[in-house]
Amino acid sequence: MKYENLILVSEVCNHYQLETTFIEQLDHHGLIERVYYQNDYYVDLDILPRVEKIIRFQNDLDINLEGVGVIFELLERIENLQQENRKLQNRLDIFDF
Repeated sequence: MKYENLILVSEVCNHYQLETTFIEQLDHHGLIERVYYQNDYYVDLDILPRVEKIIRFQNDLDINLEGVGVIFELLERIENLQQENRKLQNRLDIFDF
């Protein structure tokens, strides 16, 4: 793991006005991954857009963390199917005269 791309959980919570337990819950539900490093918890900067989506799902749509997990799983499946569809379309384009 690259430790230079990490941000303290406490800084994330201060920025988004969250309790640290919220980030713990996200980790517990498998929605993000915390890293224990030098006696503190960190998250990768790349997951911040995901945290923002989760906050919006909860605040704007009142979706619980289990529901958020299902949404992310379905979105991932859709993305995989779209990638597969593009690959198959590219293969078919080879035979298109």
